Amino acid sequence: MGGWLKILGWIVLAVVLGVAVWWYRAVILTAIGGMLNALRELWARLFGGRESRPGGQLQAESPPPPRPRTFAEFSDPFASGTAAKASADELIRYSFEAFEAWSGDLGFRRRRQQTAHEFAEVVGDRLPLISREARQLAELVSWSSFGGDAVPRGRLKSLESLWKRMRAGADPAASRR
Repeated sequence: MGGWLKILGWIVLAVVLGVAVWWYRAVILTAIGGMLNALRELWARLFGGRESRPGGQLQAESPPPPRPRTFAEFSDPFASGTAAKASADELIRYSFEAFEAWSGDLGFRRRRQQTAHEFAEVVGDRLPLISREARQLAELVSWSSFGGDAVPRGRLKSLESLWKRMRAGADPAASRR
């Protein structure tokens, strides 16, 4: 009898494991892909990181990163009237990209692994005049990205204040006075 219970326990464990693997298959496949990419990068670093082309010419492994956009390349959607026509998610995404560019112009570049909250915290600590708006923007980015529900239009009022502050410049030297 004990042998049958042991077999039954293993079967239940296998079924639970199979269901978990099926349920989280996207996460598992992404993790496997990330590990394979890391191995490819390691291999490339160990053995030169260059690929040869037909004809004996060498080609760099990846193109240079694109030039970061500047704040001057963005137009204020509240001043131009496009804010009323854009969805809340589009307006939040565009405002965050503009905030990244604006911060970059002032010397605060967002690191690739940095979350919106972490970035807003860093910029807000260095530029107190825009701290509140930066943190509210990070909240909206999180809500838009992970909240599931649509962001109510009434919550977007803080974006207009953010754009006014960015257009005004919020000079880092002025914020330390």
